Amino acid sequence: MPKQIVPNEFKTHMLRQLTESITEAANTSYYAFIGDHVADGSTLEDVTQPVASYRKLVVDPFRNMILGKKISGSDVRLVVKRYDWTANTVYAMYDDDDSGLDTKKYFVVVDEIAFKHVYKCLYNNGGAPSTAKPLFSDASYDPNLFESGDDYYETSDGYIWKYMYTIDSDTFKKFSAQEFMPVVANTVITDNSINGSITITKVDGGGKNYNNYLSSQFNQSDIQVSNTTTYLLPSSASTVTNFYANTIIHLTGGTGAGQFKRVVNSTSIPGTGIRITIAGVDASDPNTFATTPDETTTYDISPQIVISSTGEQTVNAFARAIVNANASNSIHRVEMLNPGKDYTYATASVLKGVPADADNRNAGALVVPTEAAVRPILPPSGGHGFNAAAELAATAICFTTTFYRSESNTVSAENTFGTFGVIRDPLFANIEINHQKLSIDNTSGSDGSFIKGEQVYQLKNIKMNGNVSVTSSNATVTNQSNVIDYTTSLTVGDYVYLSAIEEDPTYNFITTVASITNTTSFELADAINFTSSNVELSHSRITANGIINDVHSSSKIYLRNCDDGFLKGRMIIGANTYAVANVSGIDVNERFGTDTSSYNFEAYNQMTRCFGNITGTFQNDETVYQGDSIQNPVATARVHSSNSSSISLTLVTGQLNTNASIKGVSSDAILANAGSVKFTKYEGDLDPTRGKIIYLQNDVPVERFESQSEDVRIILEF
Repeated sequence: MPKQIVPNEFKTHMLRQLTESITEAANTSYYAFIGDHVADGSTLEDVTQPVASYRKLVVDPFRNMILGKKISGSDVRLVVKRYDWTANTVYAMYDDDDSGLDTKKYFVVVDEIAFKHVYKCLYNNGGAPSTAKPLFSDASYDPNLFESGDDYYETSDGYIWKYMYTIDSDTFKKFSAQEFMPVVANTVITDNSINGSITITKVDGGGKNYNNYLSSQFNQSDIQVSNTTTYLLPSSASTVTNFYANTIIHLTGGTGAGQFKRVVNSTSIPGTGIRITIAGVDASDPNTFATTPDETTTYDISPQIVISSTGEQTVNAFARAIVNANASNSIHRVEMLNPGKDYTYATASVLKGVPADADNRNAGALVVPTEAAVRPILPPSGGHGFNAAAELAATAICFTTTFYRSESNTVSAENTFGTFGVIRDPLFANIEINHQKLSIDNTSGSDGSFIKGEQVYQLKNIKMNGNVSVTSSNATVTNQSNVIDYTTSLTVGDYVYLSAIEEDPTYNFITTVASITNTTSFELADAINFTSSNVELSHSRITANGIINDVHSSSKIYLRNCDDGFLKGRMIIGANTYAVANVSGIDVNERFGTDTSSYNFEAYNQMTRCFGNITGTFQNDETVYQGDSIQNPVATARVHSSNSSSISLTLVTGQLNTNASIKGVSSDAILANAGSVKFTKYEGDLDPTRGKIIYLQNDVPVERFESQSEDVRIILEF
């Protein structure tokens, strides 16, 4: 069987696509919901584990669902593992060759005043404990050292950190949990990251006997004004010819600090001392220091690190080895003098003290160490900080929703809930659409007549230049004015809306583009139903659709299988009759009771609500029934809440008959007809056969009160 892997970066990509799908034009809808008011248990051990059967994952959650609320783009965020910086902890360092990196603590969050700052560890000082907290207020990035955006922050404990982003207190509170914290975009860091820059070269084995190093300060006599490529070393330096060849001289303080050059040879001159000759690090680099050092200048000489690649880099990387005199002159660490740019592959080696050849790679016997093993660590694609979510292994997403009391009287804020979850793309039932004619402003009705069972679309139209002509029973559309090029303005599959001008207002048509003949003509997927040479053409986007469940009147229809995109004030059209109208009001289950209401699909009530004459007082959670007795019922349900004129029910079994009374088993309360008038029943706002539950959690029951709101935070980890 083949061996496979799904990289974390792909998981992050898919989660980012999910996040973006909420706010895209053709968006996906997600709702957080709560349910199961009859759940009990005071500890997690008492809670039932959800299972993946259709009944347990689809049927039962809809039957005991109470309330749902739409999740907006601001309610979802990619999250990463949360590691609060703790003193004396050994943090892992980013390593491009560490297959288990995402299981380790290689980044931290630091609490500083009202913000949380996130840092990625680039170097952990050889695996030493971290004792100095990285602080945003202390970080001083040296613009002369590395290019802007790829700077690092070295703390006093030798750790090197990369600042990634900052989380404000509100965002942290909304999306953080004990084990997770949100990813926050930082465009400054992203825009200034450097692709393929080598910030760290790791020492896997330090070797020993790298004796060609020293630290000193120039005397005035060490510097020849007339020759700025040779310098005199102190008398303590080795007199062996070329002992310091293939090293780096780095000016560490005083005049010219920060500059570095290669040392290409060293020579002992009798009566003078040991002189070195310097040169640029590559052909583009001058052989002399831009600022000539003087007697205030301190410097280090240390072995040069050669970074080798396949030549794709646009800026060369340079580094020097730091020698540890207390450990047999081994290589302690590598200091990057220039991280370079656009490396896709790199290796490294420590040069020895012999003359450099044209490739600067010769090795000889003047300095004979036990060779160190050094390895350049390549950054993630785009450079450190370019994609914080991918770099910190964001393989989880957080949905967070606050249920505010009754949610604008959607449900009564009482009782408990023991289940919550997320549902994708639910469809609504019992949506009332009140409409007005397009042809006559503010007149109720429609142009044409809608029929039961037909699909209804709501459109967003963009009128195209130039009127067109069409012929009944023909699918060809022809431009009359040649002012628009259909080969560039339309694509096969686009929706188009055609409407005759100054003719019968029922002359409307919607279909898709089947093919584009030329710049002035195209074919429709369906033959048109009228003839006219004066037709407006619109490029259309379907923003909502549903199926007519009932035509209540000439100005009111009820929809089922209805998505949440319908808006008041926008045109609708029938897919079969091509009747058109303007939406003047939207209601659900007659909750608002006015023809001009504007239900916004932000929250739904999934309980069955019954209105009638009530005798007695129903008890929350009690069983109610219809029939001769509870032992022989026609239908049963459980009471979530009630008042003097209605009860809200879940877990309905059987069909509640509006001609029969509903009786409480514990309370003996009765909901009955008002004389000969049936009691009124409204089913849940959602169609229970549509929509996909993507997350379901059973938990210890949470009690709801009118005086409080409940935060629900859901983290999906992949």
